[in-house]
Amino acid sequence: MSESVVALKRMAVYYLLLLINSLFCANLIIKDIFPLRNFSTIYLLVISSLLVLYYNNRVSPTCGLSSKMKMISLMGLLLILLRGIKYSVFSGVGVLARHTWYFYYVPILLLPLSLFYISLFVFTKNKEKNLKIWKGFSVITIILIILVLTNDFHQQVFIFNDNFEDWDNNYAHGWLFYIVYLWQFTLYFSAIIILILKCRISSSKKDSWVLMIPFLTGVIMYVLLLTGKMPIINSVPLIEFPESIIFTATVVLECCMQLGLIPTNTDYKNLFKNLPLSAQIRLLYHRKYSLSVFFIECPKWGSLHCCQVF
Repeated sequence: MSESVVALKRMAVYYLLLLINSLFCANLIIKDIFPLRNFSTIYLLVISSLLVLYYNNRVSPTCGLSSKMKMISLMGLLLILLRGIKYSVFSGVGVLARHTWYFYYVPILLLPLSLFYISLFVFTKNKEKNLKIWKGFSVITIILIILVLTNDFHQQVFIFNDNFEDWDNNYAHGWLFYIVYLWQFTLYFSAIIILILKCRISSSKKDSWVLMIPFLTGVIMYVLLLTGKMPIINSVPLIEFPESIIFTATVVLECCMQLGLIPTNTDYKNLFKNLPLSAQIRLLYHRKYSLSVFFIECPKWGSLHCCQVF
């Protein structure tokens, strides 16, 4: 079975989870009564928590990739927590609820920034040059986050009525709002292109078209939400912004890992499918020195090893 087919199957699993969440949000499975009305939030919190464990076990920690992968799932977790706080803890306090809403944009912008970091530092030799690029993109992202958090002073991201009357339901998007989302998808698209260009496996490059499916699906969901065209069931949008953000990021990551654009701790056996030799791999872990020793035992060459942190 080709890697592209496997990636498509895994993509289908993620979108099935998104569909289940949509059914919860639309109250088609559970009635809208307390505390069951928060089941969608609990469902997404569980998924985000499982992703932390998933990335911890599957992604190689070399070059800090593992930490950035886990940060992506943690940012999804934070986004869902903030939404739960806004609509429960601070629902009756306008100022706090509004600023909690602004804080959504911390994980929203750090999600694609983390993916961009991964694309720069995977399979890289020129770390200093990449570090300069990373710092430049980080500064732009931080400036956008600050502009969103201070929206009450300039109202260029969200525009409200006088004295913030009915702010939660009656507002307009300012020009900075569109800059934020344009920057978000610029980071996603740049990360995908960089990962494809860096990949030296011809079959992975050939199958890289798969990545365009979650990317374009995310763009379509955003456009539908921004234009108010997202289908509504029981007065609730079928998909909301937090869900579209989290699932776009996770599906793109899953496809990158499956296609071999991001190194993982699985499928070592595939190494020898393309090599004309018989060998086996053993991995030993030294607790005292936190060091993993990677052995390749080959009848022809004997035992080769290298000290590598996995």
